[in-house]
Amino acid sequence: MSKLKLSLHPSMTPTLVLVDAIARSGKAIFSDLMPALSKMEHIQFCYEFEIILQGMLLDGVTDEFANAFLRIYFNELSYNLQIGRNVNCRALDQTGVQNFRDPELYFKRMLLQDGDEIVKKCMESDILIPINTHEILANYSQLSKLKLNYKMISLWRNPIDLIYSWVDRGWGERYSLNDPRAFAINLSLGDQIVPWHFAITQPDSSVLPNQFSGANLCASVVFSLIDSSVSNFKKVPKPFIIATKFEDICTDPEFEIQKYADFLGCEVTDYMPTAMQKARVPRLLQKGDRERKYSLLESQLVPELSSKLLKYAENYEKDLYGLQEASCN
Repeated sequence: MSKLKLSLHPSMTPTLVLVDAIARSGKAIFSDLMPALSKMEHIQFCYEFEIILQGMLLDGVTDEFANAFLRIYFNELSYNLQIGRNVNCRALDQTGVQNFRDPELYFKRMLLQDGDEIVKKCMESDILIPINTHEILANYSQLSKLKLNYKMISLWRNPIDLIYSWVDRGWGERYSLNDPRAFAINLSLGDQIVPWHFAITQPDSSVLPNQFSGANLCASVVFSLIDSSVSNFKKVPKPFIIATKFEDICTDPEFEIQKYADFLGCEVTDYMPTAMQKARVPRLLQKGDRERKYSLLESQLVPELSSKLLKYAENYEKDLYGLQEASCN
């Protein structure tokens, strides 16, 4: 008897727009801005997608199963969007359809008859599905194994602000305590609970007792995610990825938005001024605020990590860790 193999469904998924960043980089801005571009569906969060990639990294999910599952998953997502099924009607949520440029579109779709005509529409449509994702670029070794049609907007933020936000949210302690509201895969390393990111970094377990806790855990993970993301950014074919800085979106949003539109082949709709107001852009960023954050972090970090943070912040401000030059070549 022949060995059974997974069969891959035909794809009826339009282009996915992955708005990807390290957690706490400010992706919420895109929840308002992306749907204000033509061709865009409303913003989506697909945690199953992220967890499948983590499972691949940890050898808990095979490449074959991941491709088969995600083909079905995104086909169903595309189909359901076209008939208004499973839409979120919570106005306070980023994914709530009330926050879309044309909420009535989804309510009208609810009246459509489902069937083969919807499949045909999905396959022939030039719509784009924006998805906010976490650390997909850092896990690109697994993403590259998937048969996905996507483009990626890679968002970056000053590492001082980034690590401060992790510490402020209590991630160092929440990982250690295996917080059930931290909806991500955790790992056991010796007697300590650590985030799934350690599968990328493979840290020396001998330093765990005195370095990987609280703010030091946050800083160590963020540095490793930055390193992986910088390295992987250069591996993604240029037509499929673009870099953007949180600070640039805040201070010069119109220029950045047009950059995204050109990259994706979209138009900026008349709804964009409203979307910008919701996203609170443009906004003033206080330089003194970052100095305050660094001072607080310095008091909690071991010396080697506080020095490393200054170096990373300098390289970020200089040329985005070399990515601005790489993007021009």
